[in-house]
Amino acid sequence: MSAGKAWTVNLTGGAAAAVLLGLLGACSGPSAYCQTVQDDEQVLDSFDSDRTTEAYTGYTAVLTDISEVAPAESKKQWTTIASATRGVLQAHDEVGFALDDMADADERASLSESDIAVLEEAYASFNDTQADREAVVKDAQSSCDIDLK
Repeated sequence: MSAGKAWTVNLTGGAAAAVLLGLLGACSGPSAYCQTVQDDEQVLDSFDSDRTTEAYTGYTAVLTDISEVAPAESKKQWTTIASATRGVLQAHDEVGFALDDMADADERASLSESDIAVLEEAYASFNDTQADREAVVKDAQSSCDIDLK
C-alpha cells in the first residue's frame, strides 16, 4: 500500500484460536442432504425388499425428505423415485387392493382387468426409475461418501 497505512491485526493465541474455530465450525458437518441420506441409510438399503404398504409408505416418506434437501444435480432423480413409489401406493389405494396381498396368487386372481391395468401402469412407472435409482446411489457415494446398496 503506497499512500495509506497498512492495517494489521495482532491476535493473541487464544483470540486467534477462537477466530479459527469459528471459521472452521461454520464449514464443518455434513450437508442437510448428506445427513438425511445418512440418517435414512438403513431404509434406503432395504428399498423395495419389503413389498408391503407399511414399507412403501416409509420409503415414500424417506425419499420425499431427501428430495426436499437434495442438491440440484440429483433433486430430479430423488423426486422422480419418490413420486413413482407414492404412485404404487396410490394405485393400490385406488383399486382397493393391499400391496401386501400382491404375493398371494389367489388374492391377485380377484383383481379385475381394469384394476390390473391401474396397478401395471404404476409399477411400470416405478420400474422406469431404475436409472434414477442408480444415479442417486452414485450421487450419495460421490457427494456424501455413503455406499448405498
